[in-house]
Amino acid sequence: MYAGEGEPFLHKDMPEFINHTKKVGIDCAIATNAVLYNSEKINKCLGSLTWIRVSLNAGTKKTYAKIHNSKEDDFNKVINNLEYAVKIKRKNKYKTTIGAQVILISENYNEIITLAKLLKNIGLDYLTIKPFIKHLMSKHNLTKKFNEYEMHCLNEKLQKISDNNFNIVFRVHGFKKLDTKRLYKRCLGL
Repeated sequence: MYAGEGEPFLHKDMPEFINHTKKVGIDCAIATNAVLYNSEKINKCLGSLTWIRVSLNAGTKKTYAKIHNSKEDDFNKVINNLEYAVKIKRKNKYKTTIGAQVILISENYNEIITLAKLLKNIGLDYLTIKPFIKHLMSKHNLTKKFNEYEMHCLNEKLQKISDNNFNIVFRVHGFKKLDTKRLYKRCLGL
């Protein structure tokens, strides 16, 4: 999986890396913001990917720009790139799973249903909603914690959108785990 603390498609040869990885017999996947995953790159490497997951933390361009600290037009680029990827997947009968994930925060809570409907309409395979987990070095803080009722209501609405062609995974358990006491004092993962 090509992913990490930066955008994989910033490297000009990423499509070639993906194709070579697949060519030598290794399943290949990528996590991206999809701003740079344009039609040229989609045509070059989509068929070599087992899956692609797009970080898309908003349902409108205004909120997207605020959360991603980017231009509003980047939201449109991502949506257009996803539409094109689905079109190429269907045309070439690729088995690539195309999905998106959202980190649920107060700024995007009211846009999750809009985003889910948009992604389903485009033809994505799934949407995952995850909790915000603060990195030890991060200066960002949650402005609001979601209560069980809010989570239940959102999950209920999302499950009405989910179907055999568009799966919505709401990681309710992940949100509940945030409030549990950890059995360790210091995370050694970092």
